Amino acid sequence: MRLSGKVALVTGAASGIGLAIAQAFAREGARVCVADVNAGGAEAAARELRGLGIVMDVTREDQVDAGVARCARELGGIDVMVSNAGVQHIAALTEFAYADWRRVVAIHLDGGFLLTRACLREMVKQKRGGSLIYMGSVHSKEASPLKAAYVAAKHGLLGPKFVAGHGVWLSNDELRRFSVPGLDLELVLVNDGSRYKVNDFVQIHTTVRTAP
Repeated sequence: MRLSGKVALVTGAASGIGLAIAQAFAREGARVCVADVNAGGAEAAARELRGLGIVMDVTREDQVDAGVARCARELGGIDVMVSNAGVQHIAALTEFAYADWRRVVAIHLDGGFLLTRACLREMVKQKRGGSLIYMGSVHSKEASPLKAAYVAAKHGLLGPKFVAGHGVWLSNDELRRFSVPGLDLELVLVNDGSRYKVNDFVQIHTTVRTAP
């Protein structure tokens, strides 16, 4: 088991891609924290994986900070973060309600920031490094006339704005890794999640990281 002794926190993990990623980590021996706005779904998935289920609305600072702290406390730290929670809203730009724009951007981009900040704080305290994995999209690079907020949010994830320190380009168009001074950390953006199998997320974490 490649992830024995590791702890992985996955958001939006009660169903869909998030659940499949959490299951892949669990199969490899990781202790998994299932974070989701759906309380019942998070608990059910956690029971299946023998992990920890927590309610987390990634747009709420208090829930993110409390959930990450609980994960670290009860499971023994955080080694892998997967920022997977997301929503879609399809409408012509002229008909796109501002409330829908804010909801999409907040979940993807604000949620990514809040989760990263909370997990980084734990990783810095642990002094054992880790992996930050973000769910990108083909729309991280390509626009769509009916997905203005989604495209904007996914483009936002392209920047190394979530990490304190300067970024160093290390890889190809599919995976972007950045070294962080003082911490053996890997930051990965999966530009098109549909092109990866869930086991690839395990492989991303187990590749040799570049220490600063």
